[in-house]
Order: sequence, then C-alpha cells, then structure tokens
Amino acid sequence: MKDYQIESCKFIADHYGLESQLNILSEELSELNKEICKFKRFGNNIPAIAEEIADVRIMLVQVEYLFGIDITVNTQMDNKLDRQLGRMQQE
Repeated sequence: MKDYQIESCKFIADHYGLESQLNILSEELSELNKEICKFKRFGNNIPAIAEEIADVRIMLVQVEYLFGIDITVNTQMDNKLDRQLGRMQQE
C-alpha cells in the first residue's frame, strides 16, 4: 500500500474504533466470499472481486493497526511464504 493509503486507514480506524471496524471487516470478508462464489458459477465478475479485495485490504490494515500487530503480521507472512516456497522446492 502507498503511504497515504496507510495513513488514511489509520485515521479512519482511530475515528471509528476497533469494535466498529471489526464488524465492517466481517461484512467485507463476506462480500468478497460472495463475489468469489459468483465467479466460480458465472466467471464474469472480476471488477467486483477487485473492489471487494480493496475493501478487505483497507479493513485489514485498519484492524492490524488497531490491534498493534502490523509488524507481527508481516513476520508471519514472511514465515508462511518461506515455508510454502520450501514445500514447493520439495515437490
């Protein structure tokens, strides 16, 4: 994400707070899931998937920030990616 996007997410998160943003994250995850299911059935909704991914990413940044776990999440991502790449080399 771009710096201004991250800062905007933090500003919004501070304004609404954790409880509200957790609820919205849950809603956005459901909406993304719905669009993925539609894609599997009909295959013509890529723009809608992109929009929902953007919504989910925005909410994830906010929740990571509100929990104070953004560094931990990045470390976990590195570990999981390294592990999967190692598995792929073993195939």
